[in-house]
Amino acid sequence: MLGATFFMKGSVCEVPVRLEFQVQGAAKSIVLTCEKEVSLTEAWRELGKALENTAGFGLPDIPEGPWTQILDAKLILSAWLTAGDAGGRGMSAYVGMDFSSPLHIGGTKTWGDISITLEPDIGILGVYIAYDPQEGGVDVRCKVLTPTTPSGSPDGLADGSPTPPFSKMVSFPPPLPAQNSVSAFKLKYLGIGQRVGPEVVVHGDDPMAEIFEILETQLTGNDPREVLTRLARTFYHPDRDWFIAAHLLMRGWDLKVLFNDPTMYGLEISAPRSSPPDFFSGFLFEILYQKLGPNLGVYFGRIDLPTNLRRIPLNGFILILPNFSAWIYTNGDFRINVGWPLGDNSIGIQMDVLMGRGGFYFARLRTGDDPGALPSVNYNPILAFGIGLSVSASVSADAGVLSASLSVSVSATLQGLLAWKGTQSGGSASIASIPDHYWFAGTAGLSILLQGSVNFVVIKASISVSLTANVDVAFETGYSTLIAASATVDVSASVNACWRRTGWKRTG
Repeated sequence: MLGATFFMKGSVCEVPVRLEFQVQGAAKSIVLTCEKEVSLTEAWRELGKALENTAGFGLPDIPEGPWTQILDAKLILSAWLTAGDAGGRGMSAYVGMDFSSPLHIGGTKTWGDISITLEPDIGILGVYIAYDPQEGGVDVRCKVLTPTTPSGSPDGLADGSPTPPFSKMVSFPPPLPAQNSVSAFKLKYLGIGQRVGPEVVVHGDDPMAEIFEILETQLTGNDPREVLTRLARTFYHPDRDWFIAAHLLMRGWDLKVLFNDPTMYGLEISAPRSSPPDFFSGFLFEILYQKLGPNLGVYFGRIDLPTNLRRIPLNGFILILPNFSAWIYTNGDFRINVGWPLGDNSIGIQMDVLMGRGGFYFARLRTGDDPGALPSVNYNPILAFGIGLSVSASVSADAGVLSASLSVSVSATLQGLLAWKGTQSGGSASIASIPDHYWFAGTAGLSILLQGSVNFVVIKASISVSLTANVDVAFETGYSTLIAASATVDVSASVNACWRRTGWKRTG
């Protein structure tokens, strides 16, 4: 089959371009290629001039920032469009940006007498964006130049110089080359946009974690139809400006950054727990601001000390320091958590086989502190509190062929709320009067685990008995008192003789 291609040359915003039309011999397509290197800043400026000459308004100036290095880089732009059938099937589009000089991520930067080196030194040669509905929507790829050996590595050429880098096509974001088999950097999420963002989170013990869970599971997609329908309906906020969110792992640190002007600004730095724990293992620092209304905002802060620093050996026992978090509202309301909720982040005392833990919270709030609620009564103030305690003991014995262990734990929590109706002028009522509303809830639990085994080499037998019991009580203004109790017993046993095994289990 004979092919037919027509082309024409001209200029767009004073940039010479070549336009090609494929009309026969292949899929009908249009290809537009710049014949002169141009930066995105220059293209933006020339487009603004053209709009000002034709429509009477221009484009805003691009502010200075870290993006300037990318926008000022010289590149060759190209665009390609393949026509589909009458229903739009088979249509695809492609945009390419080839840089005249690689854009480096990493390397050595010097400011006066200070030099900072970031390894590895990756060079981006080009960025290519394609859209094909039959291939899953939008696909972004990069042509990168990656080193084959880290800086300072003894591996290299015979003369001691490093082996030359090589280029390859990778999906976006580009993966990090191996650095002596140590994971140095991983980008888990990156979101950039305008007029979008998540809803504020005023409940829970870790709002940044909840926000990023929503972002990483819901605010994703590469199909424009999905972005403009489902995501736009869920996350569109016309009152918000820039949205930037990033979640990355870097050399054992977990970093989350959130910028959603003017509603959210957050930062979380943590070192996940490891075994055995290193110096920073278990550390977490988090600060978050959320705008709840025209004249109301809330700051959230949390700090978890490293696991090793929380344990302080004293005379005859070990003191375990708690973790702390606080909600501070711009209207003066607050909530303080110390070792709450009850668990690993609570204050503790360990003495031989005994372990005791405790935690509490206290809050002074009002109805307007929860913008998502639609209350029928305005309460101001609301006093809330909670306290939890647990004691556990574990002993074990090993006498040759016989071994046994016993673990017992008892826990109890009490939470309460007292609320007074606000004054007609919207002010705070006096807490010296009888509360207009109250709510209390308590729980108590008992857990016992007994395990034993006998080992005669040719025959082995083991038994396990587990007992759990719980009691829950709750009462509230205008409602009946609720009491719930439950208990469970699990018994299991097994016998191994030579290579044959029998067993049974009973639950009641």
